[in-house]
Amino acid sequence: ICRHTASYWCMDCCGIPAFCAPCMKSTHECLPLHCIEHWTGTHFRCSWLRQVGVQIHCGHGGDPCPSTIQSGTDHGLGTDKFNLEVLPEEDRGLFFVEEDTKELEEEDQNFLDSLDEDMDFVPLIATLPAFGEPVAPSLGGQGTSGVSVRSMVIVDISGVHQLPIVFCTCHPHRCEDLQLLEMSLYPATRTRPQTVFTRRLLDDFLLANKEMHTSPRNYFNKLCRMTYAAFPHMSPDRYRELLRVSRQWRNLKARKWNGYGHCDEELGPGDLAVLCPACPQPGLNLPDNWQEDPQKVKYTQSVVLDGNFSTQHRRMKNPEDDVALADGHSYMVTEAPYKAHLQSATVFKEENTCNDHRAVLNSKIERAQLEATGIRAAACSRHGFFCPHACVDFHGGEGQKNMDYVLHWVLAFLNGLTFILVLYDVMCQYYIHLQERFKKSPSLHMPPGPTFLRGIGQFHVHGHLTCCFSRFSANFISGIGVQDGEILETLWARLNRIAGSTRGMSSAHRREVTNDHMNDSNWMKLTRTSYALSKKWKRACQEQPAAAEAYRHLTAATPVENIRQWMAEAQKADRQRDCKPEAMDIYDAHSTPIPGRRAVEAMLMEQELKETPGSDDSTARWLSEGLHIEQAKLDLAFAARTLGQSSAGKNRLSLAQQRKKLAGAITRSHREAASHMPAADVYAVLNGAAIETDLGSGWDAEDLKGDSTGPSEVDSDDQIQPELQPIALPSTLGERFIRQHCLWDLATKERQLREGHMNDALQGIRTGIGYKSLLYRTKIRKAPSYRSRLRSFDDIHVAEEGVRKHVRLYMQSRAAAERLFDTQDPDDLRERTSFQAKYKAIVKEDLRVETAVIESFTQGVRNISTAWFWHVADT
Repeated sequence: ICRHTASYWCMDCCGIPAFCAPCMKSTHECLPLHCIEHWTGTHFRCSWLRQVGVQIHCGHGGDPCPSTIQSGTDHGLGTDKFNLEVLPEEDRGLFFVEEDTKELEEEDQNFLDSLDEDMDFVPLIATLPAFGEPVAPSLGGQGTSGVSVRSMVIVDISGVHQLPIVFCTCHPHRCEDLQLLEMSLYPATRTRPQTVFTRRLLDDFLLANKEMHTSPRNYFNKLCRMTYAAFPHMSPDRYRELLRVSRQWRNLKARKWNGYGHCDEELGPGDLAVLCPACPQPGLNLPDNWQEDPQKVKYTQSVVLDGNFSTQHRRMKNPEDDVALADGHSYMVTEAPYKAHLQSATVFKEENTCNDHRAVLNSKIERAQLEATGIRAAACSRHGFFCPHACVDFHGGEGQKNMDYVLHWVLAFLNGLTFILVLYDVMCQYYIHLQERFKKSPSLHMPPGPTFLRGIGQFHVHGHLTCCFSRFSANFISGIGVQDGEILETLWARLNRIAGSTRGMSSAHRREVTNDHMNDSNWMKLTRTSYALSKKWKRACQEQPAAAEAYRHLTAATPVENIRQWMAEAQKADRQRDCKPEAMDIYDAHSTPIPGRRAVEAMLMEQELKETPGSDDSTARWLSEGLHIEQAKLDLAFAARTLGQSSAGKNRLSLAQQRKKLAGAITRSHREAASHMPAADVYAVLNGAAIETDLGSGWDAEDLKGDSTGPSEVDSDDQIQPELQPIALPSTLGERFIRQHCLWDLATKERQLREGHMNDALQGIRTGIGYKSLLYRTKIRKAPSYRSRLRSFDDIHVAEEGVRKHVRLYMQSRAAAERLFDTQDPDDLRERTSFQAKYKAIVKEDLRVETAVIESFTQGVRNISTAWFWHVADT
């Protein structure tokens, strides 16, 4: 048991144990990078393991070199005072090392300026921190004993350390840099290294840069604060060394991961890129006989092209000093051939035939202070994997020659695939002279025989002219499935987080960091591909029945002749779209407003005028007035239901006046009916008909049900109220009466007017629901106070009652129209089936209000089905 006083404790050991100096040394021989503190008598202060004699031995797995043991040299803890004069010159530098300040932050530059006048007070590297405790004896270079020892700066995730490193001097022995690498210490230089970085530090920095987008400067500042929290600027400045070493480490890791760590094979374009495992890759994930498959559209390579104007890059002061470690090996293209292409590419002067898009307007912008105004990349449109060797810099704006070079390399990696889908925000402009540009540019090559499918992303296509939607929307490209074509926008969001740190890097360093982040994006998607595809498959299985049911209803409501014609036109347009995009204009459908009651009445009156010119007897006008009376009956019945027994006399008087007016209108209608139907038979049927008792009461608000006097009440003299009396119309008299008196022509006219009446009611329902949605978004959600919100709910109730009014009218007209078909006529039966498929019964779930603004490009709503009456005009 050690009897020395425990004056040290280790902050990194579990439980923060306390040790004396000899025990601290013996327990930390294999843990030289732990942070310790020393007890001064009043408090603990930062200290270093080198001050208790801890050293790092190279060449023998951490054990001392046999030659050192044989020489009997003691490099342990001593009691002599530290003698600075015997240290080599390079080991006696300042703890704060002055570097070239052009890469430093502004606050670092200000601190340096304050040190210019007097640097005498800055402590020495060998004495910081020195708190009066015994320190290890001096360690020179290679002394008389033949032992090679050097005090080196070690940068680790726990901070910046300084420790003696003892190199192996056995004969033969490896050079110093290899001995350091064997100890997982990466030297900052090959010859006589003074600074090393631990492997876990380099891995941690690259991971922090990819996950938290930490810049090198911020990361090293964190290490300085961990080293000496009170005075972080007193730590050795190894920021520039970190930049250099991290680039080397990043390149070595990429080569190792891709199998190039132990071979001399020369890297080619895109050899260090991670490929998409789900996209068709001949020789990797396709069967050997895939070319014999007649359905080659299954092997379509789909890519999306897009530009990012946030990843800019400043011009370098000394570009000739730039050294590239991975030029064209991953995603950024090789620099020299790309610049040669920009010089020799053929540029066509084109007129803008679409809207003024940013990509077109910025194509001629030049910015003198920037070497690159952004980047351009390609990714598979389904899974979001960056395409290898298909990312270029913009030198100015988003010119077509930049895009051509990206597309050239996308085509170079097809490996025999013949179908390719290319989605681009301004495809309507880009494709016009595409073939000519490839033919006239010496650096561009297009493989023979590819079938190009061109499209625009679902978000951007709505910013184009109307014709661009039918010609370039992915909705109308058969065989590509469902995709939005905007997946690159989500990838730019992560790259933009490092745009600030890469803006001032050297050109080669910026490309390497960009490649690393693109590679990490692909790798993270690769590890989750099976889960993502399984999730999409389950979602598709859940959504397929609803989509199939909607398609079945649409097919059932459409004539067979129309379906055949549309299928033939769609197949013809699909064959011609590659060379003639205008063929897709058949999908540019313009809906015709469905006729309302007034339009149908006008059409019928024009027909009557042609058949019986000069006659004042209009059947269409009489039928239309009858429908208007039925609407008045519904309104009056609702007013009677809402009128309680204790209502004011003024309200009851108004109800009586309305009933009197309605009774007069019914009498006039019955009198005029005698000129269109046998009067005696009509009155016989009406006298025997049952009174109407429903009149839409099922659509009343919940607070009215069971609370009103009801419209079915009868006066003391047994006189039926006018709103309960039947009207002399063919739909009221019934199918038997119509057949006996050959009134099918009259029934057909009423049915047409009923359809117009229902169209007006459906339009009122749609308008009312839309108005409710507007009230929720503008008044309810944004109400400044609780009182304002309650007041806004009054408007909601008024809008709801307007919707219910139109529903009552629609359901009554629908029921009446169903009684106007001849059940003994097969043609009429087919028409009734088509009528019932088009005009369905309304249920309360159909009146649900959607308060979110839903556009065709809104994410996650492509399978949300709205009520059938929102699409009744399309059928």
